[in-house]
Amino acid sequence: MYLLGVIQPPGWTSGCVDMAELKLTPNAKVGWRLTPYEYFFAAAGTSGNGHAPMNVTFVLQGDTPGFDTDVWQRALDRASAANSGSRLRIKGALFWAQWTDDGAPPRLRVVEEILWDGSGKTNSDFINAEQLDLIEGPAAELILVKRSPIGPLVVFRASHAVMDGMGAYHFLSELFRALRGEPLMGSNAEFSALDIMRKVAPPKPSKHDRRIDWPTGDARGNDTTIESRTVVIEGSTSNIVGRLAAAIAEYTHRHSSRDALIAVPVDLRRHVPGILSTANYTGMLFVPMKKGEGPDEFRQKLRALLSEKKEAYHIRMASILKLIPFKWLDRIMDKGGRKKLLTSPMHTAMVSKVGHVDRDQFSFDGFQLRRYFGFGNHPGMVGVMGTDAGIELNINLPAAVASNGRFDDFVSYLRRRLVETDPAQ
Repeated sequence: MYLLGVIQPPGWTSGCVDMAELKLTPNAKVGWRLTPYEYFFAAAGTSGNGHAPMNVTFVLQGDTPGFDTDVWQRALDRASAANSGSRLRIKGALFWAQWTDDGAPPRLRVVEEILWDGSGKTNSDFINAEQLDLIEGPAAELILVKRSPIGPLVVFRASHAVMDGMGAYHFLSELFRALRGEPLMGSNAEFSALDIMRKVAPPKPSKHDRRIDWPTGDARGNDTTIESRTVVIEGSTSNIVGRLAAAIAEYTHRHSSRDALIAVPVDLRRHVPGILSTANYTGMLFVPMKKGEGPDEFRQKLRALLSEKKEAYHIRMASILKLIPFKWLDRIMDKGGRKKLLTSPMHTAMVSKVGHVDRDQFSFDGFQLRRYFGFGNHPGMVGVMGTDAGIELNINLPAAVASNGRFDDFVSYLRRRLVETDPAQ
């Protein structure tokens, strides 16, 4: 028996690279064994018991004279050929589960008309209408929506086991380079996030109080389905993560005396300058916010954690997950997670920032970008990015803590505080 993942099975390595140096290789091929974190994401939704798969979804709203599917298919094929991480599937099981890049490339799906206006979950079923497949592929897909209440849409969806937000952003950037007939950058990393973590090897983070409250108060009922809101707020993205974290903490402290714990995904690519990859290279930081602390205090705490590279800390016990078959792990997550989700959240909120989106980067003569926003299903996640339209927020909460008008009130409060704390106002 491999006790808590500390003792590893014969021949186990974290990847296929020399740990003395993380080398960047043009036309890189993905072939490492799944990290515990990738394994966790891959397990979600496999048992068919209602637990949702964990995906990364981006929506591009724009103007187009019409989608020429042949043009988009050729660009998608070219982008996939240059980035092997878009063709992943899993070979083997448990500790020996490994990525191989001979899976089906991202699928192109055309939808004639939808009623979804992008503001929430209502009428969004078309996004997940076709399954992604981590055993044979495809693990990602591109959806072209010809007509919607907000105009033509381009929707990109990928398994979170395969891509993180910046990985999906890189692939979409490659897609539009191909649409414009430009050279592609490709991928150059043949090592995993776990390889980066073990190379950086930061000290163990400080413990924080695990008694966490939702920003909107206690659960009313047992509904763990996720409610979502997507809103645009006029203003600048200056210190947007700090301003947003402070506003969430302020709202939480209207009913709670406990610290508000803000989770912040951090891109591990920062530790390997020049890395290009579609893979999931996300680490996590947790920033506690006391009552009365504002954006500046949050920024100081976050900078201190980043200076110590705490987002690259690897929890060795996480390897125990790979002792459990996918379907069993999904059932454990579903039963144990649902019971604890409403009363013991892992964080008050997760603030995930992609950055400012350049309209020209995601446009060509057949599509002119207007908006670019995320659409999530992770409880407590607040996705944020900047566009020419302003600040794009995608906010997700369990229905039991969003009920009785609390979600709308929470969104209104965030909107008002982001405007009030905007240095550009």
